[in-house]
Amino acid sequence: MSAWYEVTKAIQMMKDGEEKRRLAKEFGVDMEGVSVTGPASKDEINKPDHYNMSGMETIDLLQESMGMTEFEGYLKGNILKYVSRYRFKHAEDPVKDLYKAQWYLHKLIGTLETK
Repeated sequence: MSAWYEVTKAIQMMKDGEEKRRLAKEFGVDMEGVSVTGPASKDEINKPDHYNMSGMETIDLLQESMGMTEFEGYLKGNILKYVSRYRFKHAEDPVKDLYKAQWYLHKLIGTLETK
């Protein structure tokens, strides 16, 4: 497993508290263990409110409803979508879609490493 994966999992498994928040901020890891660095809003990229309306993250629902190959394809499709449109959809802030693509790439890497 990669060092990135080990760090994110270690932070994710820590007991909630100041040290966990400090390390998560230092390494660019959200409190769920998916790493996204940069100035974009963590809520907007990692945990948009509209993706957690039923108490379960939409990404987790999707993963549970698909086989591994299907889920990998879903993640890959989202990476391609966000990379291909980053200059067009959010012209005022093109980096936003690149951070979303990065989120899906990290999710794909984590999924493959835990196989």
